[in-house]
Amino acid sequence: MLPVDGGKDGKSGLAPSRPRTLLDENDRAAVNLPGSSWHPSAGVAFASDRAGRDEVWVLPPGAKQPVRVTEHRGDTGYLEPSFSPDGSWIVFQETAEKGNDRESEDDPSALGSLWKVRRDGSRPMRLLDGPGTRTDNRQPNWSPKGDRLVFQRRAADSDTWALYVMNADGTGIHRITDVPGEHTDPSWSPDGRSVVFSSTAGGLDTPQIFVVPADGGRPVRVTRNDKGYDGAPSWSPDGRWIAFESHQGDEEHPTGLWRIPAPDARH
Repeated sequence: MLPVDGGKDGKSGLAPSRPRTLLDENDRAAVNLPGSSWHPSAGVAFASDRAGRDEVWVLPPGAKQPVRVTEHRGDTGYLEPSFSPDGSWIVFQETAEKGNDRESEDDPSALGSLWKVRRDGSRPMRLLDGPGTRTDNRQPNWSPKGDRLVFQRRAADSDTWALYVMNADGTGIHRITDVPGEHTDPSWSPDGRSVVFSSTAGGLDTPQIFVVPADGGRPVRVTRNDKGYDGAPSWSPDGRWIAFESHQGDEEHPTGLWRIPAPDARH
């Protein structure tokens, strides 16, 4: 994490500090998800192609080498893992591997399914069948109580993402964003009452940070960076702050990490 001194647009920077490398594999991709991919006792959950295809791995606290969680065949990848609150389960998405000739919005293999698995790799369970339901389901995040999951979804014939909540067993799917816009990158508030996400709600050209009640409602805009992008947010454990990435201009500009007071902590 590279904190940045802030102050513009209501953002607040952290004191500068030196980042610490957890895993350095220059020839491999290692990607994790904003939100609950970091568990205090279980470690960091991430997706990596270090074994050839994208699988779920965990780097335990203090460990020098990650532990492999999933192993599967075929040309799909396991991506965007996040921990249950007790660290015993991991939820993740399955989609076509990047660069695969079959990866296109018109091909069922590109439609993301959601799975959960025990941290030791046992008891894999598919929660949502993307190809079977003709929906693309991605970026699942576990609620603080462990009873629900939030994720982003689009229909196979649509380019627009919306946010949904469901029970941890895959039942009770409920859409929580109904306003026009592109809604992605959801994660929970510590009390489980709200979801923070990236959105172009209100006709924005570039995503900003918004918060919406976990049962649905009117989104509240948090950042107002009129000259750039704010996205990939997650809440601090004490509920006071929202951390996110930000860059000015197009995607070629450098990205920094920022924090801003959460809506309920502004007064």
